[in-house]
Amino acid sequence: MFTGSYFKILIFCILTGVSTLASNPAFAAGDSVPATAQTEMPKGRALAKIMNSNGNCDVEGNSRTLRQYWENISNSTGDWFDQHKFNMLVLFGGIILTLIISAIVSKIFEHVIIRRLAAKNNPVVNDLICEAVIRPLHVMVFTIGLFMSALPLLESLPPAVFEIVFRVFLAMVAGSIAWAVFRLTTVLNHFLMELASRTDNNLDNLLVDLIRKAVRLTIVVISVLFIGQSILGINITTLLAGAGVCGLALAFAAKDTIANFFGSVMIIVDKPFSVGDRVKFENNDGVVEIVGFRSTRIRSLDGHLLTIPNSKVADAAIENISKRPNIKCAYSLGLTYNTPPEKIERAVQILHEILDSHESCSKDMPPLICFDSFKDWSLNISVIAWHRTTDWKLSRKWLQEQNLMILKRFSEEGLEFAFPTTTSYLAGGSIHPGK
Repeated sequence: MFTGSYFKILIFCILTGVSTLASNPAFAAGDSVPATAQTEMPKGRALAKIMNSNGNCDVEGNSRTLRQYWENISNSTGDWFDQHKFNMLVLFGGIILTLIISAIVSKIFEHVIIRRLAAKNNPVVNDLICEAVIRPLHVMVFTIGLFMSALPLLESLPPAVFEIVFRVFLAMVAGSIAWAVFRLTTVLNHFLMELASRTDNNLDNLLVDLIRKAVRLTIVVISVLFIGQSILGINITTLLAGAGVCGLALAFAAKDTIANFFGSVMIIVDKPFSVGDRVKFENNDGVVEIVGFRSTRIRSLDGHLLTIPNSKVADAAIENISKRPNIKCAYSLGLTYNTPPEKIERAVQILHEILDSHESCSKDMPPLICFDSFKDWSLNISVIAWHRTTDWKLSRKWLQEQNLMILKRFSEEGLEFAFPTTTSYLAGGSIHPGK
C-alpha cells in the first residue's frame, strides 16, 4: 500500500500518460470530445489538484477527478472508433490480404522465376539468389500492403503525422531493397570462390573474404546514408564530420593494426607464399599454417607456433623453400692418400653408375661428380645431385638408398674412406721427408 509521496508520484505518472493520450490530435478533434468535457476538464487540472502545494493527498477528490478524466477519454476514444470503424476493417482485412499476397508472390518468385533461370544458369546460383531475396521480398510486400491498407486511416491524421508515417514507409521499402542487395553478396562470393579454386594458392580465399566484407560494408554505409539523408531528412553532415574526426583519432591509435592490415593485403596481392609452404625469413624457419588480417602463423621445424605481424612479413626478404623446383644434395667423399689414381677414377665411375641410374635424378639435371681437392688427410671427391622432388622426406629416403649403394660398391672395390689422421716424423729419423 503506497502512502504519502510515493502515492502522489504514482498518480502523477498515470495522469501524465493519460494527459498525453487525451492531447492526441486524433482523439482531441473538435467533434470527438464534447464541449462540456473540454470546459470541465482543462488540460493539467487533474495534476494540479493531486500535486497540491501543501503536500497533502486528497484521495477521494483525486479518485473522482481521475474517474471523470477517464470517462472523457473513453467517450472521445469511442467516438473516434465509431467514425473510423470502416477504415479499421479495411486495415485488418488489408493485413490478411497482404499476408496472402506475400505468400503468393514468394511462391511465384521461387517456383516460376527461379525455375526459368535454372534452365539457363547454375542451379547453385539460383538457390543462392532465392535464399537471399525471399525474406526481403516478404518484408517489402508486407510493408507496401500494410501502408495501402492503413492509407484511409492515415488520411484522418494531421499532415505532419502523415508525412512522418509516409517517410517511415519509404525507409522500410528502401531498407528491404538494401537488405536484399546485402544478402546477394553470397552470389558474388560464390563466383569469387570459383575463381579462387582455379589456382593452387590458398591466399585467394583470404582475398575473397576481404572483398566480400568490403562490399557488405559499402552497401551498409551507402544504405544508411541514403535512407537517413534522402528519406528521413536527417542532417548527417555533422555526423560525418564527427565520424571523420573520430576516424582520424582511431587511425593514430591503431596505426600498427592498420599497418598489419595493409601488410596482409600486400601478402594477398603479391603472393610470396601459400598456406602449407615452408618459408624462411629473419631466423624463422617453418611451415605457414594461417594467414590472417593481422598476423601470419608459422609452425617451426621444432613444432613451435610462431605468430608474426603481417607488417613485418610484408617487409622481410622471404625465402620460399617449398617453391624450389628440386632439392639439392651436395656432399664430399674422402679416400685415403694411399689410393692410386686408377682407383680414384674407378670411384668416380662407380658414383656415376649409381646416381645416373637412380630414380631421384633426371636426365635434365645429371649429377656433378669430380675429384676436386687434396685435403689434409684425404683425397676429396665432390658430389652434387639434384633430387627431382620438393618433398624433403622423400629426398632423405633417396639419399639413404644412394649412400647404402655407395658404401656397398666401394667395399667391393676395396676403396677405403679416409678419416682425420696425423703422421709425426722425428727430426733425426732416417725417413724424415726433408732428407
